[in-house]
Amino acid sequence: MKKLKYPEIGQYVLVTKFSDKDPIDPWYIGFVNYVRCDNNVYSCRVEGSTRLWNNFFSLTKKEGDAWLSKYGNGRT
Repeated sequence: MKKLKYPEIGQYVLVTKFSDKDPIDPWYIGFVNYVRCDNNVYSCRVEGSTRLWNNFFSLTKKEGDAWLSKYGNGRT
C-alpha cells in the first residue's frame, strides 16, 4: 500500500479521513470516479461513497481484500 499524491480516475484505492490509516476513523475502499484539485490540494470520491477524501493509498486486489476481511466494509 503506497500513499498517493495524485489519484487517477479508475484507480483502486483506500481512502481515509486521516493519513494514519486508523481503521477506527472514516475510510472506504473503491475505484476513484472523481478527482478535484483546489490550490494544489487533491481530493477524490470513490464509487459507493459520496464523501470527498483527502488521503489516498493505492491498493492491489489482494491488499484490498485483506483490509476488507479484517476491518469490514468501510466507515464513512
